[in-house]
Amino acid sequence: MQSERNILERLLFRPSNGRPIRALRRVLFHTNGKPRGVFRNWILESDGSPKHPFRQWMNSPDYLMLPWPASQHPGASPEPATVASNETSSLSEGTDISAPFEPFVQSSDLVISRGAAGGYWITHRSDAVIGWSMRQEGRFQEQAIDDVIQMLRENGHDVATSCFVDIGANIGSHSMHATRRGFDRVIAFEPDPQNFRLLRANALLHDVEHKVTCHQMAVSNRNGTMQMELSPSNFGDHRLRVSDDTAANLHDEGDWNLQDVPVRTFDSLVQDGLLPENGPDLIWVDTQGHEGHVLSCAQSLTRMRCPVVLEFWPYGLERSGGYKMLRDALALRDDVQIIDFGASGPGRLAHRSLEALDQMYDDLRQSESKFGSPHTDLLLMPIHSSS
Repeated sequence: MQSERNILERLLFRPSNGRPIRALRRVLFHTNGKPRGVFRNWILESDGSPKHPFRQWMNSPDYLMLPWPASQHPGASPEPATVASNETSSLSEGTDISAPFEPFVQSSDLVISRGAAGGYWITHRSDAVIGWSMRQEGRFQEQAIDDVIQMLRENGHDVATSCFVDIGANIGSHSMHATRRGFDRVIAFEPDPQNFRLLRANALLHDVEHKVTCHQMAVSNRNGTMQMELSPSNFGDHRLRVSDDTAANLHDEGDWNLQDVPVRTFDSLVQDGLLPENGPDLIWVDTQGHEGHVLSCAQSLTRMRCPVVLEFWPYGLERSGGYKMLRDALALRDDVQIIDFGASGPGRLAHRSLEALDQMYDDLRQSESKFGSPHTDLLLMPIHSSS
């Protein structure tokens, strides 16, 4: 799609003169202009012709006539590949890209790093959690998708792989893994503008933009606009603000910057065709304490009868006033078992009643501190209709 190509063009080429941004060019190409081996299949078609958006540039005279430094001019000996380590290049290294990136992100501290399962990731250097994990290990907890599918199949659920829904997708760790896991289609929701743009860029880097549909919005209990609190160091901990005066402030959330973001209800997304009416095969919800708001306006889930994984973080639920919403929504779902996924394992399901959930909520909430945020994931496993 043209919009996706525009994102990659902003990453690679200066809008003022159409020349490649040097830091990225040095990662993708040898100094003689040939694509590096690890990126060849991403840049070139099987017949050796350039893919979009490289085609126009690589077929133009500018490709061989760019005013590169003499040591990097086309025709010079290829320099050794610089992608052996996990962290391959900073976009801010060796060149001023603040102006060209102004329409794309608010800062230029982006890093390209190698993924543990293949492909490459663009992350924010100042993201000390998901971004850091991607740069250091090439992954971030996406293995949980495999574990959930295995658990479902061990308990008699034949999980199809036609559609995966990722609510709170961040930069795409779980969305991209779902495509590797064989899902034909991924529908991802991420409200933060910077995370959303990297989500789309990472879909391109993994060559799955045709499978991943990205929506820049949050899922909540109403349609409209809400304010999002932006964590300065954990870009996966941005949260929708519900209360200005009564919310806990253990992590100094009151000092975080705010961003207006669009919000929609789950049911309205189904009604408008943005989610499949018959339901996806697996839904992943990680909304930093907003899960109760998501489920409170998701009556469609009862008809869909698909498994749902949602984060259970009592402190976040308390701040959003969402625990009662979550509990009430679960009380209406007599068609699912509530499984504490974090306490389960092969051949062992940790079932949770609503009363047990109340106790777990109290215990984990009391353990919250500036140094740790205890939480788990809940799996809503459909009960077989024959039981």
